[in-house]
Amino acid sequence: MEEYRTVYKSLTNDYCDCLEKVRSWRKTTYKDIADKALMNERQIRRIFKGESGKIESLVGICLALQLPSEISDHIISKSPYHLNLADETHYWYHFVLTYYYSRDLGETRKFLLEHDVSV
Repeated sequence: MEEYRTVYKSLTNDYCDCLEKVRSWRKTTYKDIADKALMNERQIRRIFKGESGKIESLVGICLALQLPSEISDHIISKSPYHLNLADETHYWYHFVLTYYYSRDLGETRKFLLEHDVSV
């Protein structure tokens, strides 16, 4: 818990900076994130630089990094892509970011597919 709190306190208002901080904290590579999120490495790098992206991609990255919900919420809130909980797909994204973040991404994908949502 203290580790999560320390990481959260280090986050800035720049979502790209936040993504780099959590990538470093998780000691992972762009390739590892890409493999877990089922995206290509170039796309991951562009998202981390703020050059492209969409909410689905950002959710996938947060889940691939198994970020606690507070950290994911912070990153998403500082990004140009926001969750609209009135949208059913976005509601499910919020749900898995809150309750499934520590689970295997394959299990999370299966759960989302049962609700006709992909990530």
